[in-house]
Amino acid sequence: MAKKAQMTDKETLTRLVDWFEEAEEASDDARELAFRDIDYYDGKQLTAEEASALKKRGQPDTTFNFIGGKIDVMLGLEIQQRSDPKAWPRTPDDAKAAEAATDALRFVERKHDLDTLFSESYEDLAKGGFEVIEVLVRNTKADRAEIDLKQPKFDRVFYDPHSTRRDFSDARYMGYVLWWDRDQAEKKWPDGAAIIAGTISETETGDYDDKPSHKVWAKPGTRARIRLVTMYWKDGDQWHMTKFTKQGVLESDPVPYLDDEGLSVNPMIMQSAYVDRDNARYGAVRRLIGPQDEENKRRSKFLHMITMRQTRAEKGAVDDVGEMKAQLARPDGHIETNPGFTFEIIDQSAQASGQASLMEYSAGRMDKIGANTSLQGKPEGTPSGRAIILAQQGGIAELTPLSERHRNFKARVYRAVWQRIRQFWTEERWVRVTDNEDNVRFTGFNRRTSVGAEFARELKEEEGLNLEQIEQILGEARAKGENLDAPITVNVPAAMDMDVMIETAPESITLEQEQFSELAKLLGSGLELTDPRMKLLITASQLRNKRELLDQIDGASTPSEQQKVSGEIELATLKAQLDRLVAETERTASETEKNRAEGVKTLTQVDAMDGVLDGQVGV
Repeated sequence: MAKKAQMTDKETLTRLVDWFEEAEEASDDARELAFRDIDYYDGKQLTAEEASALKKRGQPDTTFNFIGGKIDVMLGLEIQQRSDPKAWPRTPDDAKAAEAATDALRFVERKHDLDTLFSESYEDLAKGGFEVIEVLVRNTKADRAEIDLKQPKFDRVFYDPHSTRRDFSDARYMGYVLWWDRDQAEKKWPDGAAIIAGTISETETGDYDDKPSHKVWAKPGTRARIRLVTMYWKDGDQWHMTKFTKQGVLESDPVPYLDDEGLSVNPMIMQSAYVDRDNARYGAVRRLIGPQDEENKRRSKFLHMITMRQTRAEKGAVDDVGEMKAQLARPDGHIETNPGFTFEIIDQSAQASGQASLMEYSAGRMDKIGANTSLQGKPEGTPSGRAIILAQQGGIAELTPLSERHRNFKARVYRAVWQRIRQFWTEERWVRVTDNEDNVRFTGFNRRTSVGAEFARELKEEEGLNLEQIEQILGEARAKGENLDAPITVNVPAAMDMDVMIETAPESITLEQEQFSELAKLLGSGLELTDPRMKLLITASQLRNKRELLDQIDGASTPSEQQKVSGEIELATLKAQLDRLVAETERTASETEKNRAEGVKTLTQVDAMDGVLDGQVGV
């Protein structure tokens, strides 16, 4: 889809270009250090000069890569501790809404394989110093709003250099850059051809790396390329998205996304590992560079000392000094000296021994920094299982600050996902909660039904009543004049007026599975099924078949006894539920129509902004 170039005043364009170049220039040193840190993880730990010196000595340029192993332990631990999102209700009346919100979040999580996306972003956090994900909305051809999540490449991201907070909440702007072929860019922005041509013509000819640089805006030549900047920036209380080059703006729109309070929000969520006093971001690798360099240099020095020998002699003691040195380097070397001259080989065993001890000490100290063998369950010696667990817990404690920042990042992403759901899921839709063929379950949103049908569903699925009991209760309600045919829309995301806090919970398919697992643990711990506490836990749970479980605990009551209990004890509770549904019918219907109208407006804004997504096809 061709995009129309947007006209922006020269003053705004100048400000955005200045901001971008300021951000790129301010982060030059931090970016180079981040690239070095990534190289150290990959085992590229020697400079060209060091590698050349070793080659002249005849030494291999191998290194013992502690950093790679330590970071891999951290990444593996993050995978083992993967967790699902969960929405918590504000009041008991919001319990069902919270369960539906949890189902929606986990649907998005599995559709986009967020576990893998978060693991990749955690790797950026540990190595490069920060992680980033965009939470966007894509409007499909069927006019359906779909949540979309993107992960800009680490080395293409820039941010406000005056931001000091680890979560970038005080940043005025941030964004990323992409390189486009000239023909592709002109096809996408046909009205911006003059802007694209002007940027290319202004650039001096020459060879440039295919990487962002604030000094290079285009690459002229046979395959002309242009660098496009996507920037989110805040003006007052409103966030904007602008795509521009040095010579002009190709797209510019207000960001349509809102938070729970209706305020404009930035869809680009970022988190840094550490921030120094110069506001430079860095990751876990940075703290390992010094010990790794010491290990590399001591190992190189030790290998050099044990393969080379120092000599002391009077001038004339040997005829050819070069040949003497070559013979000393050979294991079967032979040296002939001239009589009457002093010649000796200096004993360096003490220095070599000292260097070996220091190398062993530095290696041991390196092992204790950050992720260590304790996290892998491999402590020294042959400890007991309890000792291994305690050692692992101690190792995890050292990594807790970084993992907690990543957990906070995930929570903010999930909150943004829920905000998009509330804002844009305005049509009726169903999501599959589980892939289990024997227990497929769907949750409906904006589902249109009637008061009677919804109440009958609740009586069957949540109270476990049979058809005869349901018909009796509905009949009594109709006899009292209740309007059970009144239309109602249930599970309206925008009408779920509650404090939704995204908490992490052990990864599982559904909320019921989590609760079932907890009950199974209690039974395994020795708690009897007939224990009153077990009945209390089942009653408070969201298990779909809890009525059957309670019947088994009570001794498998007969249908007539169960009907009697339902009529005498639970009828008042069921009647109250029916009254609540009737009372909320008009309010929910009016809110649904209002949210549907607002959804049409915001989807139109998303259409105008779909270049945010399309732009990422650039390379």
